[in-house]
Amino acid sequence: MDINKAFLRFDVRGNYPSVVDEELAGRIGKAIMQYLKTHDLAVAYDNRSSSVSLAEALMNAAASYGDRVISFGQLPIPLFYYGIIKNRCPAGIMVTASHISMGHNGFKFVRNNALPLNNADINNLKALVHKGSSLPEGVSPKIIDMHEQIKTEYLIEMSNHFADLKWNKGKIVLDTGSSSVAAIAEDIFQHLGLPYILINPEREPNPLIANNRRDLSSKVLSEKASLGISWDGDGDRVIFVDARGELIPPSYILGIIARNYQKAVFDVRAGKSSYTSPEYLIVPSWAQNLKYAMDKDRSIGFGGETSGHLIFAEWYRIDDGLFSALKFLQLCQNIDLETELLNCRNQYPQLPEENIPFTRNSALVLERMADYYRNKGNNVLTIDGVTVSGPDFKFNLRESLTEALLRLNVEASSPQRLNTIHNEITRFINES
Repeated sequence: MDINKAFLRFDVRGNYPSVVDEELAGRIGKAIMQYLKTHDLAVAYDNRSSSVSLAEALMNAAASYGDRVISFGQLPIPLFYYGIIKNRCPAGIMVTASHISMGHNGFKFVRNNALPLNNADINNLKALVHKGSSLPEGVSPKIIDMHEQIKTEYLIEMSNHFADLKWNKGKIVLDTGSSSVAAIAEDIFQHLGLPYILINPEREPNPLIANNRRDLSSKVLSEKASLGISWDGDGDRVIFVDARGELIPPSYILGIIARNYQKAVFDVRAGKSSYTSPEYLIVPSWAQNLKYAMDKDRSIGFGGETSGHLIFAEWYRIDDGLFSALKFLQLCQNIDLETELLNCRNQYPQLPEENIPFTRNSALVLERMADYYRNKGNNVLTIDGVTVSGPDFKFNLRESLTEALLRLNVEASSPQRLNTIHNEITRFINES
């Protein structure tokens, strides 16, 4: 256990068992009830080999104080969020490390309405975990199992929501990896009568990494499928590949969806191709910021992040990769998706997110870059790194919260302009 390494900005994550272990899980189980001042806690876990023992340690510690602990069992995290909302649970913990390597594990925290804890909450919780407290003696933990109930309710409501979804554009390849999304996805696609092929290759959980999409792309091509869909390790992120087996840039996905909503919210990395709704807001990266914005402004119908988090007001304002996949299919039923994507690629060429090693004073570099582009007459936003919008380009350069990296996302009006802007940014960083 290493508390200082485990606690990050919005959650807890680290190598198992050197950073995250059962002792830490037990401490967290006690601290969360104290911090949120509640006697009700819901817990779920993903399918990592260490998740069961971590969840048991967490639940037993919380229940030993006489608190009511509900176990949702092994589920994708969207079903955990769904269960929190449906059962009006004031506190919940999901045992997962999301898209991080399977050798890691961690915890995600929510309060009522499945709203995530913010950074101040996490720091306060960390202090309580450091402090620790002993378990009372002679108390038998009582844990209520609601796994099957939540799963059944979810499948029924999701299927009813998309009862009119028809897909006549060809087969869809579903890549769930080795996550717990597989059984849920197949149940829903079967029930809706959608033409799918399921693959679950052994791969790392992050589908935005090209190597982790290799099997999906190959299957789309070999089956002459119309689309490929892939989820991350806990099911809250979704990405799509086209009929050529190529990643559809997330900004294009955001734009295709957003034009169906009066008001939307995006993270700073989203390109101009995303800005298709009549009104939109820009927030710092991390899906939590989309959720906070949508909870505050109930007129926002859709929120999206270029990492693959898609959030819909009509589905409880949770990032549910399964709902998002079906919603995208629904919105694409009556359009020519390949033509739409071709138009996006012609109008808004972009590069995949680039990670630039940088061990010097990144804050100073970002400040100088903001001044440089501001003095050239561009619109500059500094809420999360530097976001620069010019007449024919947009980019975001931000500091990684977990590694000595600068992360760059850039989009421009042509491949030539894209290369010019990219070279200019790279030269500026190198000269710094």
